[in-house]
Amino acid sequence: MFCFYIFSFFFLFFKKILIAEAEKKITIVLDAGHGGREVGAVGKISKEKDINLKVVLEIGKILEKNSNFKVIYTRKEDIFLEQHKRSRIARSKADIFISIHCNASVNKNANGSEIYIMDFGQFKEF
Repeated sequence: MFCFYIFSFFFLFFKKILIAEAEKKITIVLDAGHGGREVGAVGKISKEKDINLKVVLEIGKILEKNSNFKVIYTRKEDIFLEQHKRSRIARSKADIFISIHCNASVNKNANGSEIYIMDFGQFKEF
């Protein structure tokens, strides 16, 4: 179910971008939250850093099939990357910056995901 929501969001989001910016190649920086020594939330069988990386790599594969997108990854393997380096990559290279995170809670009724998107003011209509 989680993947359905993620991919539905990205489909609608990028469809709107393609219509608005059909002639311009859009640079998207994908950030898999956490990594290396910073594991994020820990479940019984998984770590947030690993889930984030898998989701980002899958989204990147889909986006790279479209010639309108240039995809840059903050990380493609399990390494630690400081926040200021992630933001430097976003500010210097991205039209859109997307950081993927999965959270945890002791409340068993809580569920969902967290996605941060920085559009640098170019797509105000969202």
